[in-house]
Amino acid sequence: MSSQKRKSKFLFLLFILSLTICYATELEDELMIGDVNEIKEIYKERNSIEGLGQTEVVFDFIGVEEEKVEESKRSLQSVSMANLQCIGQPMKKDEIRLKRGFNIISIPISLRNRSPVWLCEQIDCVVISTYVNRRWLFYSPRVPIHISSLKEINETIGLEVIVRKNTKFPINASMREIAVDHLKGWNLVGYPSLKETPIEDIYDISKINLILMYDGKWKFYRPGRRRNSFTSLKPGFGYWVRAKEPFSITYNEGQENNAPVVDFIEILPDDSSDPGTQVMPNANHAKEVRINAEITDEDGVGDIVSVEAMTPKGGITLEKQTDIDHNTANFSGSFDMDYHDLPAVYDIVVVASDGEDTVNETEDFEYLELVALELDTANLDFGVLADMQIGNISGDEDMSTDFPTIKNVGNSVIDAEISGTDLVYSNWEITVDNIEYRLDGEYRILSETITEIDLDLQLDETQRMDLSLFIPNGTTPGTYGGSITLSAK
Repeated sequence: MSSQKRKSKFLFLLFILSLTICYATELEDELMIGDVNEIKEIYKERNSIEGLGQTEVVFDFIGVEEEKVEESKRSLQSVSMANLQCIGQPMKKDEIRLKRGFNIISIPISLRNRSPVWLCEQIDCVVISTYVNRRWLFYSPRVPIHISSLKEINETIGLEVIVRKNTKFPINASMREIAVDHLKGWNLVGYPSLKETPIEDIYDISKINLILMYDGKWKFYRPGRRRNSFTSLKPGFGYWVRAKEPFSITYNEGQENNAPVVDFIEILPDDSSDPGTQVMPNANHAKEVRINAEITDEDGVGDIVSVEAMTPKGGITLEKQTDIDHNTANFSGSFDMDYHDLPAVYDIVVVASDGEDTVNETEDFEYLELVALELDTANLDFGVLADMQIGNISGDEDMSTDFPTIKNVGNSVIDAEISGTDLVYSNWEITVDNIEYRLDGEYRILSETITEIDLDLQLDETQRMDLSLFIPNGTTPGTYGGSITLSAK
């Protein structure tokens, strides 16, 4: 069973594509055969690349020679051993549609994320490959990343893509001025435009021999022929172009870039009804602060490359949440303020970039003063005492023990206030003046009246708290209980 599984996996990676070009008219000269033989050699080079898989390229010319007719009848259809059908991918409105199996596409806009890893995740691809500067580059999620040679995708390159199922890729940005370079010989190029344009309006046809495209079947354009399979370039497709000499074509010339705009910044939570934004710290705990930003780019949301925010805790990335419309989207991110961060007005700077222009806007929030302390135990037990006996509870400066400790858990230097109640058992009592406390060097008698204690307890500083209880003569036996209230000031 395990052997069969390994074989199945191997077959999935071993793509065998039979690419068939059919001509409705006779071949007028031998040059086209020479051009096609060149591209067959290019695909042989492709097959030698580790991790890319094997591709068998078969070109048949119907009607050229009588013996070729019978051969073309026997030619294989465009399929892979993984049963991936090769069907075209016309662009529909603001999206590129890919069919299960083999596609040759190009991305006509500037992607926000140009990583082939990201693109492959969007379309659930098996492999993405291209041919740049006479060299095959590829990415596949099925091989280690260090083996993949394709590192960046842009509008200038054509992409051979194999996907597992029919899928869509949204196109929601506008064009930028960009040049597509052609070397002498074969080039797999992109078409950075959103409108169909006649080939002769784009290319100086005296500089090219042949153009190939694939939309479920292979089509060709050859200058000077009366009948070609196609005569215009369509957005969303990639094209094989055989150039007679090096040249470059500039698309969208004079296209001005529209810088993004930070429409507004919202900082949450707002813990006060006062004007502006006020954030109240959490005693002894971090406080999450969320930044929401609305960003507009007239070149489309997809033109926004990054949105970041500079915060009191450093830079963070604001991730896109929802599109409001074609040009505007919400971005959001959060950071934590510490409870002991000083009360002050802090700036938030939101920075948006489209790769060419970077803009920023500033909003602020007030981090409010928090006066707070924490006592590390809720129960003070003097144990079993007899008449005229004194019980003691000794504290320490360690918040992890059960011995009384107080800690400044706010963001300002604090003093303290203390008061207590009588200890009561049924109808009997031990008055509060039999309890003494020590916080600042000497014992003091506890009172029902609030007493101020000058502590000057610094941020995060701890202080031990000692207590003593005297049992008056004649006290009725029983379990007595009362309360001590300690608060920050």
